[in-house]
This record gives sequence, C-alpha cells and structure tokens, in this order.
Amino acid sequence: MTSKDAAMKIADDFGLEYKFEKYKPPQKPLKPKKTLEQEFREAQDYCFKGLSDYLHLLKEWKIKYAPKSMDEEWHPLFCEALNNIDQTEYLLDTLLNGDVRDRAFLVQNQGRKVKSIHERIREFNNRREKCITGGSERKQRAHERERG
Repeated sequence: MTSKDAAMKIADDFGLEYKFEKYKPPQKPLKPKKTLEQEFREAQDYCFKGLSDYLHLLKEWKIKYAPKSMDEEWHPLFCEALNNIDQTEYLLDTLLNGDVRDRAFLVQNQGRKVKSIHERIREFNNRREKCITGGSERKQRAHERERG
C-alpha cells in the first residue's frame, strides 16, 4: 500500500475529507514589462546622474588641484577638469533642454562613456575613502599635503 493509499484509508476510517492535490510552490508575481518610454527615461536618468556627479567632481578638482604658482607642474586631475567641464556641461544641457531626438542620440551614443564615468567616480571615491579611514593621522596628513 502506498502512502497516498494509506492516508486516504485513514481519512475514510475517521470520516475526514481528503483532497489530493499536487503541491504547487507559490509563484513570484510577474513584474510588468517596462515600456520603451520607461526604459528610455531610466537610461536618461542614469546618464544625467553620472554626468552630474562627474561635473561636481571636475569642479572640485579644478579648485583643489589648481597650481599655486606659475612654475608648479599641473596636476593630472586639474588638467582633466579643464578638458572636460565644458563638454560635460553641454551634455547635461542637452539632457535637460534638448528635444527627444537629441536626448535619445546622447543616451545611445554616450552610454558607454557614462558607464565608465560611473566606474571612475566609484574608484576615485573608494581611493579617497581608503585614504581617509584606512590610515593613521600621519597618513591622512600626507594625503592632505598631496592633495594640495
């Protein structure tokens, strides 16, 4: 006698109702599929956040790493700031004020660049965090002297 048959016999002997149904695990609710408009808006927001964060960092670098004298060698982050502030502002202006075609073109063609900007910001912030929290006061002072 199988366990199913035994269970049915016991239920019958005691006058219990027995319904045999296979166990169905609960299904995850299906997420509604995103429309093209939603996907575009998310990509546009991702680009805007990356470019905006980068612009703030560039402006910080332009001030923090500016040479103190005419003879001082230019810091690479100062040079990057000078080279990229105008273009980053232009891209942000396009995202804010451009028509749909311009914004779609920017999102499609600058997506890789924005992804690399996100990674660069993350790496820079991680290095900065390690310098601030990862060492003694002497290391922190040396880092401050290095930054200017």
